Amino acid sequence: MKFNMPICCNGVIHFIFLIALLFRPYIMSYNVESGDTSTMLRVPKDTRRGTHDSSCDMSIFIWGKASEAERFICLVRLRKSVFAVWILTDYESSRWLRNLKVRTKGVVGLREKDPKLTGFTVMNGDLLVFATETRVYSYGLTEENYMKVEEICQLRF
Repeated sequence: MKFNMPICCNGVIHFIFLIALLFRPYIMSYNVESGDTSTMLRVPKDTRRGTHDSSCDMSIFIWGKASEAERFICLVRLRKSVFAVWILTDYESSRWLRNLKVRTKGVVGLREKDPKLTGFTVMNGDLLVFATETRVYSYGLTEENYMKVEEICQLRF
């Protein structure tokens, strides 16, 4: 369970569970305001494949700007240098829409020839921000900047 990555979306706190090989990943939610019992959200079928693989990392984020009335849950999976991004479109039925699937080795605009990814996050539902061993990049997720890569900075360790 990723306790370091809880999100609060529309008054409900969510945690992602990535457990042993015998269990599928899922998202647990608890309504803090009403104290309703916890519920489980299924993750997209495509994300379940390979979750036991050590190269697989999955996290949840908020999709949408803070100023927007309705915000959604965004699920990002990184496995074997491939990012996949889903947005939860129907909370009750756990229906997801895949927004993006991209292999980082083929992304135009990356300075590294064979980038080793070290971390990622989603900012405001419109940017996937990820770090390699030497640089930090943003990758557009929405219409105005979709699939546009920008180098944010170099890491100077």
